[in-house]
Amino acid sequence: MSQHFSAKDGQFPNPLGWQVRTMLIAIAQLVVKGRGIVNPPDFGRLSNDQIYDFIAKFGQAQ
Repeated sequence: MSQHFSAKDGQFPNPLGWQVRTMLIAIAQLVVKGRGIVNPPDFGRLSNDQIYDFIAKFGQAQ
C-alpha cells in the first residue's frame, strides 16, 4: 500500500507534523488570550507558516 502525502488533506510525511501543528496552534491561542485579541483568525484554516508568522507578529513582549 503506497502512501500519498499532501498538505491539502492535512497529512504530513513527517510523523511529528501533527504534534508541531498542535503546538503552534496552542501557542497562538495563548498569544490571543494574553493579548486580548478580539477577532483571531481560524488557526485550523491557516498553514503552519502562517500560524508561525502570527505568533512572531503578536507574541513578542512589549
